[in-house]
Amino acid sequence: MPDLKHVVGTGGEWSELPSMVGTELGLIVHQAADVVVNDRRMKVFQYRADIEDGVCNFKSIRDFVFLEINKVVTVACYGEVWTDEDTNILRISERYELPGKWKNYQGVVTYGWLQKKDEPPRLIPLTIYTQAERKGKVYWCRGQFSDYQIFDSRVKIVAK
Repeated sequence: MPDLKHVVGTGGEWSELPSMVGTELGLIVHQAADVVVNDRRMKVFQYRADIEDGVCNFKSIRDFVFLEINKVVTVACYGEVWTDEDTNILRISERYELPGKWKNYQGVVTYGWLQKKDEPPRLIPLTIYTQAERKGKVYWCRGQFSDYQIFDSRVKIVAK
């Protein structure tokens, strides 16, 4: 079992990163040169935010079983967003410039299309990976999204 005093886990990066890149006004975004992966052209956008922009936060948790100490620090961050020709996000990466004992935090989320019978395709997260260093050791976490279920409801107003 890993040393549970120092663990890196994934959080809401799969939903927070697209939202941040799409709406955060403090983020500096510019388009870089396109890349070709598996004969598919992808647009590449690079982003950056300084500490003063207040965009990226790193949360550390120290769990002492009966007591938990949470610390959130605002950090400088940067990364890339890869999209298809229609600007649908296929990959997002992030890096944090961390103060203190944790160093070199990075995360990558990939996205793909879910095609269910008789439904329009939906863009969904496929994989997630995070890692950081502490005192010369690399701590990492990865996950794969699977077994998607679509929950839906419809509401109809009926006049009597």
